[in-house]
Amino acid sequence: MAYTLEQCWHAAPGGTAIAALRIARELRGDAALADEIDLHFVAGKHAAIPPEIFRPEGPVAMLPLARPLLYETWTRWNWPKVESVVGPIDVAHATGLIPCATSAPLVVTIHDLAFQGRELSRNTGRLLESYILVLLLYFLMAFPMTRVVKWLERRVRTDLHVGPIR
Repeated sequence: MAYTLEQCWHAAPGGTAIAALRIARELRGDAALADEIDLHFVAGKHAAIPPEIFRPEGPVAMLPLARPLLYETWTRWNWPKVESVVGPIDVAHATGLIPCATSAPLVVTIHDLAFQGRELSRNTGRLLESYILVLLLYFLMAFPMTRVVKWLERRVRTDLHVGPIR
């Protein structure tokens, strides 16, 4: 399993990094899973190691791009794939919000759904703002149209003296 730990190098890794590292520790430490899971840590290109509290317990395969370019290419072009640095895998686990590029089945952990506007981050926030804008435009177009259709249905029924549709 490819297991992304890019958030360990964020300016403020926080709870997402802590949760990912603790889950990795449990997966590696569980004797019942020892023969089942081969965990490969993956992150973007970094010159320095993260602070000790956010340091992965084991080697980390580095992809050729650094964040934020890594996040942009993952979300736009599904590249570079985690398999390019860890080899063939059965599954990839994106432990943060950004889905990693992979050809394998992908699991994404979502730690918090309470994002607000630009607080997510400058780069991924643009993507989130785009989705919110599309959703808002859809609502602004669809909601009035449903009202118009309902009004027209009532009007046609009244004009034709037809009862309600059941």
